Amino acid sequence: MCFASRWRQAPPQPEVEAGAPFALGTAALETIALTQFALEADLCAVLDPWLRTNWLADESGRLAAQVQIGSIIPDFLLALNRTSLSGAFRARLTGFESAVLAQLLRRDPLRARTVAERLYSQPARTTRALLRLTRLGLVNSTSTGAFTTALEGLAGTVEIVAIEAKLTRWREAIVQARAYLAFANRAFVALPAPIVDRDHRVLEACQAAKLGLLAVSGDGVSVVSSAGFHEPRSASWVWAASRLSAP
Repeated sequence: MCFASRWRQAPPQPEVEAGAPFALGTAALETIALTQFALEADLCAVLDPWLRTNWLADESGRLAAQVQIGSIIPDFLLALNRTSLSGAFRARLTGFESAVLAQLLRRDPLRARTVAERLYSQPARTTRALLRLTRLGLVNSTSTGAFTTALEGLAGTVEIVAIEAKLTRWREAIVQARAYLAFANRAFVALPAPIVDRDHRVLEACQAAKLGLLAVSGDGVSVVSSAGFHEPRSASWVWAASRLSAP
């Protein structure tokens, strides 16, 4: 169903001058948002079950809310299993183990001493991490004493999707969602559907930032724009993938 028909019965909205582009001010956006959701938590309450039903319908992933990654806390974080290697993460990794594996994902083979130097870590600590990663089947040692990732295509086994939800502050949402690309393969901004409908700048800004856009109403959620795929191969991606996909 198109947005226009869906909102035909909505309360009166701030008027826009005929022929003018739809670019609304803060007060108008707040008025529009409050016709649907009083709090961001109300918007998230609609988004959560929709994500579980539509993006996790085949039970091939996991959804978590308010997961802290470093100093960042997305509203929602999904781990979607994409290949037969999706069970590669058999255990949760520590932050340091994630950093070690990320080094190998970026470039391997590497010796333990090289990894330690790149992470400014003690060689003994780095070696312990490499040995645990080897036991978990994530890393192999070579005949020359170097280490390499054990599974080709490991970086593509789990797709991490991050979502930032806001009632009106869409510019702030975009800044936060772009930061999520440090660890997420895709990032989305979720806003009340009337705001997406009435302000063309929202979609344009999301597309320019390669972010997806979700329009949320009391009736459900619409994917207005898909998100571009990004492959971070970072320690934070490894950590999130192991935390959300490990048993």
